[in-house]
Amino acid sequence: MQITFAHKQLTAWGEACAGVAKFLERIRFREWVLGHVFVEEHSPNAKGIYEKVLALLLTSLTGGTRFSHVTGWGHGLEGLKACFGVAWLPQATSVLTWFFGKFRQRHNEGLRAAAVALSTWKKARRWVVIRQHVPTRPKASGREPMPFRELEEHREYRYSVLVTHDTALAPEEIGCT
Repeated sequence: MQITFAHKQLTAWGEACAGVAKFLERIRFREWVLGHVFVEEHSPNAKGIYEKVLALLLTSLTGGTRFSHVTGWGHGLEGLKACFGVAWLPQATSVLTWFFGKFRQRHNEGLRAAAVALSTWKKARRWVVIRQHVPTRPKASGREPMPFRELEEHREYRYSVLVTHDTALAPEEIGCT
């Protein structure tokens, strides 16, 4: 008996990989990522936003719980790239940590938050007041309070108030969730 190998790229994830790839294609995941993940990459070494988000998704689907698990699905890398229609997938933890560091920076631009403690309820609560700069954050939620409409310095801002019992998170972190 002679054993031969096909010239097709193989991956240990086989049919599961093909099924996930078809699903992502059907829901237009690539278009969604490119239209909603507002990170600008200026480096000539930047390889693409979609590839990094896809790598995080694949890492999660294969049981990874940390950026360092990005290499856990590395077996059959060429097959994975072909299956998902990408030319590159990150192989280093630093690629994802740098990428998500940029996202957090960009995401928080134009957002300011402050907290005020309240104890009128049985359990103490805090008000988190969030101010978002609309030109920087075009999809800013919130309202323009009536008293501020006449004030020039507040016209470009939207305000929100959240009530929470969470004391561990910083106000900016609560405003981003």
